[in-house]
Amino acid sequence: MKHDDREMPSPGWEERIEAAYQRIRAGLPPVPWLPNLPTLTGLRRQVRRARAGVIAPGNPRIPVRAWADTLEQGIVMNMLEREELRKQLEEEKRQEAEQQQRVLEYNRWWMEVYRELKRMPEASDPNSEIGAQVLAMKRELRKLRGRPRKRAKGRGRSTRGSDPE
Repeated sequence: MKHDDREMPSPGWEERIEAAYQRIRAGLPPVPWLPNLPTLTGLRRQVRRARAGVIAPGNPRIPVRAWADTLEQGIVMNMLEREELRKQLEEEKRQEAEQQQRVLEYNRWWMEVYRELKRMPEASDPNSEIGAQVLAMKRELRKLRGRPRKRAKGRGRSTRGSDPE
């Protein structure tokens, strides 16, 4: 006959369950003790089966009801821990999105200033203060955009004025 692994937690868990039970009996605040599992369905099933009297804990020093309560408390603590982690991740994503939005707004403002400066009559004079500022901004743009790519020769060009016939 095949052994059902769902009946009892692994042997290492009994020590964890007993330690959590001892903490509760000592009146200490509970701490998360369950490992991070993908689902808690199997543990919930074990709690229901223990309460129904179908299974008994692997540790005879802990009463069945206390074992089930301790396991259930561990499940609740694990769920709270997951929820807190999810909230932290959402907050980090929100802050990152806000930072990106601020950078985008700054870049738009910078380009508006650059375009306005270019329209000024003094912008064409490199000796003027505005002309020097426009040149510096143009260099900065070139540095950010990188080396311009060469266009493919002969592609998309129309033959102006030359008639092949």
